[in-house]
Amino acid sequence: MMNEKPSQGQPKAAIIGLTELQILQQAVANREARRSNEMDGFLSTAATLRQQISEWRETYQVPASDSTALLREMREEWDGETDDLR
Repeated sequence: MMNEKPSQGQPKAAIIGLTELQILQQAVANREARRSNEMDGFLSTAATLRQQISEWRETYQVPASDSTALLREMREEWDGETDDLR
């Protein structure tokens, strides 16, 4: 169930012709198709980058780091540097 605000004097419906409805429906379908294509492109690029990074690590024998631990360490370091600012 969507949480909608009361209309507060704003229109909640409109009467439009069938032609206009079809134009709107086509525009929405086209936008959704473009978004889907864009997402496919982004996901494909991400997969390619992951593969390239994996190959680089293997070539140069660089172990994968634990990003969660690294972020935690960076946050703790930053917190230590900003303690005086509080």
